[in-house]
Amino acid sequence: MQETVFRRLFLFILPPQRARSDPPTPYTLHPTPHTLHPTPHTLHPTPYTPHPTPHFPNSPLPQFIIYNLNFDSPRQ
Repeated sequence: MQETVFRRLFLFILPPQRARSDPPTPYTLHPTPHTLHPTPHTLHPTPYTPHPTPHFPNSPLPQFIIYNLNFDSPRQ
């Protein structure tokens, strides 16, 4: 019983080697021809037209931020 288990395991790990006189199995590979038709890459980029936010020097936003950052200081 134990001998057959070891024998099967040994034959599984090292299968019996074929004799040198045996002709090799003919391996005929017929590859599928690789015909790749890539889709042409036509990139139409959106033109970059920056629309900068106009700078208003009299905007209340900077004064508002400065006022709120200094809310801890006592008013004079």
